[in-house]
Amino acid sequence: MSAKQFDELLLSDETLTGLSSAGFTSMTRIQRETLPITLEGQDVIACAKTGSGKTLAFLIPVLETLTRECWSDSEGLGALILTPTRELATQISQVLGSIGTELRNISAGIVTGGLGIADERRMIAAVSVIIATPGRFRQHLDESAELCVENLKVFVLDEADRLLDAGFSKELQAILGHITPSPDRQTLLFSATLTADIKVPEELGLRDAKYISVHDASPNATPQKLCQNFLVVPLEKKIDVLYSFILAHERHKMIVFASTCNQVKFYYLALSRMLLEKSIACACLTGKMKQNQRQEVYNTFAKKSSMVLFATDVACRGLDFQNVRWVVQFDCPDSIETYIHRAGRTARCGGKGCSLLMLTPEETDVLYFLHKAKLPLREVQARGEHLRDATSQLVTEVTKGLKMEAQKAFISYLRSIHLNEHHRFLTLDRIDFLGFARSLGLFAVPNLDALKLGTRPLKNVPWEVRNKKLAEAVHHPTSAVTHGKAELAGGEKMISKKNVSRSERHRSAKHLQDQYDLFKSFNPKEGDANDILEAVGTVSASASASNETGYEGISKKSKRLFQGSSGVDVSVSKLGLSKHTVFDE
Repeated sequence: MSAKQFDELLLSDETLTGLSSAGFTSMTRIQRETLPITLEGQDVIACAKTGSGKTLAFLIPVLETLTRECWSDSEGLGALILTPTRELATQISQVLGSIGTELRNISAGIVTGGLGIADERRMIAAVSVIIATPGRFRQHLDESAELCVENLKVFVLDEADRLLDAGFSKELQAILGHITPSPDRQTLLFSATLTADIKVPEELGLRDAKYISVHDASPNATPQKLCQNFLVVPLEKKIDVLYSFILAHERHKMIVFASTCNQVKFYYLALSRMLLEKSIACACLTGKMKQNQRQEVYNTFAKKSSMVLFATDVACRGLDFQNVRWVVQFDCPDSIETYIHRAGRTARCGGKGCSLLMLTPEETDVLYFLHKAKLPLREVQARGEHLRDATSQLVTEVTKGLKMEAQKAFISYLRSIHLNEHHRFLTLDRIDFLGFARSLGLFAVPNLDALKLGTRPLKNVPWEVRNKKLAEAVHHPTSAVTHGKAELAGGEKMISKKNVSRSERHRSAKHLQDQYDLFKSFNPKEGDANDILEAVGTVSASASASNETGYEGISKKSKRLFQGSSGVDVSVSKLGLSKHTVFDE
């Protein structure tokens, strides 16, 4: 019979005292499955739902290994934990500090670029555990003589699927080139979206790694108490629905995800002014913000009981904000993994929460993929009589000085649609440019020459776009002709300017092909497109305004704003999509 309490494991007294003082006594399922194995020194690839306690599952083996080795700072780096974002590194450091209060000989530091390079070098020489982002750690490996990794005992990749993707491949390969494979080193890979067939570089040195997925048999890929909803709304009406939704949940803590930094910035600047009279606090979090600004936003949002955080996907992985009631995916996610990680910012550690996915009519085919990935969604519909007009107020804000921000938001969204391979359901020719521009408070469509499609340097584009461009250069060097000669020339110019190695091109293209094959397996056949659309269903204009079945998880104000779409129950049920709340204990 497996242990259920931490004190049933063979842990040091210092670790048990630290866990108890931090309030951790019982183990979650992922901890029960992995700790008996990792404490014996075995390599593990572990997958568990968001908010299930993965951080403790890899921090405890780190502390126990260094404790058994009687590790001291003079022996160099004992454990390395890599994460994709600075905020996640900070969060891991806080958890480590809370449970390691009794371990006097073990010290930890963060290497994410928050400090100056000289300050980080002094810190590196005095710690035994480093929590880092790949880019900054690689820089120290190349430049800092104080960093010694020859005796590394534990190597952890948190959000491993993201770190092993092509977006971090160059940095990770460089780091692995400095770390000599050793039979004494333990390697741990954790994420909410890992699969057993994940491609792991040989340089990582895994030794008979055991794959553990505690929720493979679960009917859902998301937490049981996460109530998942989707709403179909025209692109030009999305901002009205979002504004009305925030007003209906003014006392709730909420995260709103958008595709691009410029969109997040505009929505934050405009809506925060409009919501000021209602005393609704707002903040924004993007990858373009300086580290001290990002940290301030992170700390502020973590402490607030009610607040709206506008964010890009920099906040979708790993961050553990307490009491987040709603996650709103304002733009369609670029993959199933992104949807899971976004929605996973709520309903954490057994708590309750709700998510809302906003789709345009052209994007409803994505529901087919979500259903195949065991994601139970129900459809809700906005009640027209409770919608607020945000556009007229946006016009006022734009004329007061937000015109440039609105234009950038408009152009960045179109660019994301064009460059993102996952947006194959929504293309530029299906967008009402004037209607979309007016919904942002603009009187006319911005100059589309500013799009410069295909000419952005690879250095400044998201990792998904970089994958696509690299793959086009390898597999389909002439395919871009269909998008115009200028775009082809721009793409070739980017590839040559980046001077990408042959092996990197191959790795990126191979990964992209694997992803494409996975999605293609869920794709309807060419002749079945209409059937899939009908099976998924869209918002029915004839839906009953009085149907509120299964709305136990939604506030009274939300009931007035949103209603069940009984007109599509039949078509939704064909795919097995849930029309009931999933709050059952």
